[in-house]
Formats: sequence, C-alpha cells, structure tokens
Amino acid sequence: MKRILKGVLWPFVHLYRDVVMGRRQDDLTFCILASFIVTFALSRWTVRLFPALFLDVAGTHIHHFSYGFILLAITGFIGVSGALHRNRWLAIVYGVGLSLAVDETGMWLSLTDHYYNDVSYHAIILVSALLISAVYFRHFWAALIRWIFRRRP
Repeated sequence: MKRILKGVLWPFVHLYRDVVMGRRQDDLTFCILASFIVTFALSRWTVRLFPALFLDVAGTHIHHFSYGFILLAITGFIGVSGALHRNRWLAIVYGVGLSLAVDETGMWLSLTDHYYNDVSYHAIILVSALLISAVYFRHFWAALIRWIFRRRP
C-alpha cells in the first residue's frame, strides 16, 4: 500500500519541486505571484464566508480594493525612492496589494457595488497569466525582446 501511495504521489511531489521549489529563493517575481494567488484565494474565501465582515466608516463600506491601492502606493513609493532594493517582503506586500486591487476591478471600473463581476474574473485571469509568464517564461521573453531590438546591418 505504501508503495502504491508513493507511486501516486510522486508526480505531485515532482511537480511541487519543479514549480515551487525550483524557483530561486531570491526570485521576487515568484514572491509577487505566490502572494497574489494566496491573497486572491483568501479574499474570495473571506467574502464568501463572512459577507458582513468589512470596515464601515460613517456609513461608507470600505472595499478591499482600497487597501490594495494603499499597499500598491506604499510599495511603489518605496520601490521608486530606492529605500529598499530587491526586498522579498516588499515584493510580497506588492503582490498582496495587487491582488486586493485586481480582485475588485469590475467594481472600481464600472463604479458598481456588484462584487461578483465578470470584469473582475477576467482581470484576475489576465494578471495571473502575466505573472506566471514573468516567473516561468522570463528567459523566453528576454530573448525575444533582445532578438526584436538587436541591431541589424
């Protein structure tokens, strides 16, 4: 039984090693991707299970995209100012802020309070695909850009 279980789990162990552990520890784009996906899952889970859990300021519902914009502004300022260079925690906070902002894209683009919006789903898929491409196909895109912009005789 142990041998069969090991045989069944081996592809998943191999996939985990290649996809997750195979990324360099200092790969900041992987930190952004991982924090983006985890935050998206947690925010959707929280909204689904606890719909009444939100900040209310003087009768105004503060949506979580507001927290995302604040985190994006802070990490953007720190990144541009050069206070922290290539910091893993800054990348993680950036991914969290990006996820919170993109999760409610449909709400802030259409100025509606409808949380489950097709635009939000499309935005999450698009940003996830871009982040996955940046993490796992970076060398391809860099080579393509070099090939496009190389000097021709």
